[in-house]
Amino acid sequence: MAGNTYGIMQAIQSKCQGLQVSGSTFFQASSVIIGTFPDLTGLTPTCEITQFDDLTQRMTTGNGAILGGKIDDSQLFLIEICLDLTNKQTTEQNLAGIRDSLTAAFHASAQLATLGVRYSGLEGHGKRSYIFRNGQWWRYYKQLLRVRYEYAVQVVP
Repeated sequence: MAGNTYGIMQAIQSKCQGLQVSGSTFFQASSVIIGTFPDLTGLTPTCEITQFDDLTQRMTTGNGAILGGKIDDSQLFLIEICLDLTNKQTTEQNLAGIRDSLTAAFHASAQLATLGVRYSGLEGHGKRSYIFRNGQWWRYYKQLLRVRYEYAVQVVP
């Protein structure tokens, strides 16, 4: 078994595609992507999932020659949500709803239903702000998700 970064990103994408606000699915499936949209015009609300940071290490136990090893392949992923500012009051209501749905979904799923994931959880402060893209302003929310993925390797001397 080896790293599964893209598979983990697909699991995050699937979870985000199913987020509900007020009893309805919030995002169109095509508006939740791995990567970033070149142009947000006409697509919002959107959810973009990108790689942020990682720490990978081999864990060992005992003394002597090592015949194998367990790899801790921990990563941070960035989930960014962009909303249209046409109706600012509705935008703020939607931002509150999708933020609550996102945090509930990822707090309730410690393993993302993915083999090898030992832990996943939101990390740090969620950030709300405005962003200028494609010649206009958007409202956005971003949150980091830590995923600890483990797998075994055969160590060759």
